Amino acid sequence: MIGIVYPHDRWILEKIGKELVKAFAEGRQDITYWINWKYWGHYKLIKSKFDIVLFTHYEGNGIDILNKADLVVAMSKHGRKVLLELGIDKNKIKVCPYFGLSVSCKKKIVIGTSGHCNISRKNFKEVEKLKSDLNPDIFSFRHQEITDDSFFRDIDYYLQTSIIEGGSMDVLNAIYARVPVVSRDIGFIYSFKTGTDFIYNNYRELLFYFKAIEKDISEKDKYSVGFSWDNFREWHKNLFINILNGIIKEKNYD
Repeated sequence: MIGIVYPHDRWILEKIGKELVKAFAEGRQDITYWINWKYWGHYKLIKSKFDIVLFTHYEGNGIDILNKADLVVAMSKHGRKVLLELGIDKNKIKVCPYFGLSVSCKKKIVIGTSGHCNISRKNFKEVEKLKSDLNPDIFSFRHQEITDDSFFRDIDYYLQTSIIEGGSMDVLNAIYARVPVVSRDIGFIYSFKTGTDFIYNNYRELLFYFKAIEKDISEKDKYSVGFSWDNFREWHKNLFINILNGIIKEKNYD
C-alpha cells in the first residue's frame, strides 16, 4: 500500500529510500513517497491517492511540486522554516526528527600536555584536578614529555598550566600545528593569542572554560539521541498508518 520512489544515485537519497523499502514495498499505491521532492517532477507530477515529498533544500524553482504534494516532510526545523517562508501550508508540513547515522563513534575531546611532570612550576596538579572535574565520556588527556608531529595531530587543545614560563616551546609548536592553546598569560601566548585560544588566571577560570565546552557537547549529544535508521523507519511507519486511516475514513478508499 506504500510506494517508495527514489533515485538510484548510489548516494544518500538512495540510502534513505532503501531504508524505507526495508519496511514498505516499492510501487505507486495508496501512498507514494517521493525521495527527494524534485524527483516527483521527473514523473510529471502524476498523482496517486496521497503523495508525500521529502524536502531537502530549495534552489529557486519547483514550488509547484511542493504545492501539489499532500504532505511535505522536512529534514529539520530549518527546512520547515524555509517551507513556511515559501508560503507552504503549515498544516501539510511535518519535520522528521530521526535520520540514521553512518558512524558509530563518539569522538572525545583530547587535551594535550607536555613536559616533565616533577617540575613544580609546570603546575601539573591542575591537570590532575581537571581530569577529576571533567566528564570522562567527553574529555580525554594525552601527556607526552617530548612532543612530535603525532602528538599535535591527536590533540584538540594544548594546555599549558605553568605558573612560570619563558615559552614554552610546545606552545610555539602548538601555534605552528594550528592547535588551540589554553594557557596563563605567559610566554609565547602573551604575544600570539588569537580568537581560538584561551587565557586563564586561576583554576576556576580554566574549569569554567572546559565546562562550557562540555555543556555544548552534551547539548549536541541530546540532539542526536534516537538518530538511527530503525527510528527513522518507525517514525514513517506511524506517519503512513495515520495517513491511511485518514484516507480510509475521509475518502473511503478500499
